[in-house]
Amino acid sequence: MKLTRYYKLYHFIERHRLKYRALQVARLLGLRYLVVRMDTNFLCNLKCPSCHFSADRVSSMRQPAMSLELFQKIGRDIFPRTRILILSCGAEPLMTRNFDQFLDASGAYNLPFLGFVTNGMLLNEKHVEASVRNRVSEIIFSLDGATKETYEKHKAGGNFEQVLGNIEMLRSYRARVKAQHPTIRFNYVLTHGNITEICDFLKLAKSL
Repeated sequence: MKLTRYYKLYHFIERHRLKYRALQVARLLGLRYLVVRMDTNFLCNLKCPSCHFSADRVSSMRQPAMSLELFQKIGRDIFPRTRILILSCGAEPLMTRNFDQFLDASGAYNLPFLGFVTNGMLLNEKHVEASVRNRVSEIIFSLDGATKETYEKHKAGGNFEQVLGNIEMLRSYRARVKAQHPTIRFNYVLTHGNITEICDFLKLAKSL
């Protein structure tokens, strides 16, 4: 079941008591029913004006990244019952050291849906290979501009050419091994500074 269909079904069942009963039945039948979003770190390599991670009080909070051992423990507890796992909830997942190993740990559970959101700056060959190897369903790239000038204004610390190059690396590897996934999607935070580029962005996204 695609992610959008799952959410539509969940919201279609409006009564909370009915939702609770449905989840109870799913649990008793051994079905996967959990939707899990989690960060494996509390870091980001960019300072986007619209993001809470850019606030000084947040960026100054030095929280240790999750260890692979803790992640594996969490996985043993809940991943057998997880239908959707998204390894990002605000932070930049690729700031986690050896993130490819976290993907391997997730992929071991044959999750129906596995994905993450990233700014794409740190994407490397290990991440790409692990994403394909573990059947990551989709990777969502945050790309808030269709031109270098606009993108780098909205993604302080980012490099437009580098991100596009990393996306192309993913596309090329996926084509080389004849893989259908991960699907590439994009986030675009609309502001007064980039709304005029939305049509150009749609063309760019289609080309990628």
